[in-house]
Amino acid sequence: MHSTGLRWCWLVLGCMGWSLASLAQAQTFPDRPVRMVVPFAAGGPVDVIGRIMSQELSKALKQQFVVDNRLGAGGTIAAEHVATAPADGHTLLFGSTSTLAVAPALYSKVAYHPVKSFVPVSAVSLETLALLVNPAVPASNVRELVAYLKANPGKMNFGTPGNGTQTHLVSEMFRQVAGVDTTHIPYKGGAPSVVAAMSGEVQYLFNPMSTSLSVFKSGKLRLIAVTGLQRDALAPAIPTIAESGYPGFEALFWIGIVAPAATPRAVVELLGNESQKILRTPEMKEALAKLGSSPYITSSADFGKLIGSEFEKWSALAVKANIKPD
Repeated sequence: MHSTGLRWCWLVLGCMGWSLASLAQAQTFPDRPVRMVVPFAAGGPVDVIGRIMSQELSKALKQQFVVDNRLGAGGTIAAEHVATAPADGHTLLFGSTSTLAVAPALYSKVAYHPVKSFVPVSAVSLETLALLVNPAVPASNVRELVAYLKANPGKMNFGTPGNGTQTHLVSEMFRQVAGVDTTHIPYKGGAPSVVAAMSGEVQYLFNPMSTSLSVFKSGKLRLIAVTGLQRDALAPAIPTIAESGYPGFEALFWIGIVAPAATPRAVVELLGNESQKILRTPEMKEALAKLGSSPYITSSADFGKLIGSEFEKWSALAVKANIKPD
């Protein structure tokens, strides 16, 4: 046989061997409990959704999925742990915008890359952020808010859960596109920043929809816009910032599952397919709606593209605004 033909033969046989080995591993996976590593504390939105998904995956794959909360450094400790774990599908990261886009864009010594260190398994949920203002602020929409802020340069404040958080980046993006001069007041968490807005210590803030609806419905804060390109189904009467004079303005909080980069393709596909089946159920849609979120139905490839584009977006903004985490 010609040498070129032999090389092709060995190549085909090698690929077949890899495919068969990967398929065999998928057929026995999972053969022990799977750890779903969550980068945030128990009880928060990411943790709650992670526990729901873990329960459903346990039922679907007849093996226990255990939530492992690993806190610290903006979620980077958990992400680094998963990035260096055995790539067999038994250790997964329940990541989010914060862990897979914002933190690696800000921290200079992160020991993982959001695209190169992981393989996307499945997007899980998606929610917009709310632009909330104190009721004393004479603004019922974005145009009025911008006009008020421009009429009072350097005198108005906005709150965030801390330096380098996603809402800090979104607030800086808003300042840039709107051309307003306001002062950043960082707090130690989302709840204190919302309390500060209600008391008038800060005049406005961006906050996840999941924790904004209750204060909006109570009248303690005014919800004037959302950050998606489309209106939020939970508050369909509220316009987007994009339709309020700033086309293309978009900031979303997403959650998804990723695995170590070398995880076998068949294992990733099995986990991804089962996750997407779960997200299509009415029960999961209802559970996420109660948390102010919605299922994110998309392919793992498109989820991977989202991670990459979000990382680039927030990296560029962090450099432009000279934002550094505490």
